[in-house]
Amino acid sequence: MVYGLVSERDDEKTRLMFLGKQIPLQNVVCGLQLGDLMKSLNKGDTVYVVSVNRFPSVNSLKVFGSVCIQKGVSLQIMEQPFLNISKGKVWGYTTLWQLERMNEIENFAKAYLQKNFKMNSQGWEVVYRCLEIMNLEVVAHTFSADGILKK
Repeated sequence: MVYGLVSERDDEKTRLMFLGKQIPLQNVVCGLQLGDLMKSLNKGDTVYVVSVNRFPSVNSLKVFGSVCIQKGVSLQIMEQPFLNISKGKVWGYTTLWQLERMNEIENFAKAYLQKNFKMNSQGWEVVYRCLEIMNLEVVAHTFSADGILKK
């Protein structure tokens, strides 16, 4: 099966790109439904996503990538081809280390802010989401085709 992963950032262009990849509309999944998608994946499946910034967080990217590796699923990330997983190509130690480190930094920042500022739970949800988005953008630019790794 072929799947597409989207988020609130995607628009009509993404839908057309997925149609070109012959991804049925019912196989286009929102990034917030990663758990359901991971359960339904089987060896030989392929998941297409425009960018890593479509994932809810760096941790969810790392977990999803690990599940794809374990299950023999191809993960095709259009804007960060360095992170593609397919046919024996898996993330190396340094890539996994970098993703884990980014997750640790994000968790440290969340804990530090919560320790030093008082806010209601809705405010914290907004702050946490902003940190997750910023962290995902750093990963997206670091691993992009013209990013830091190419310089």
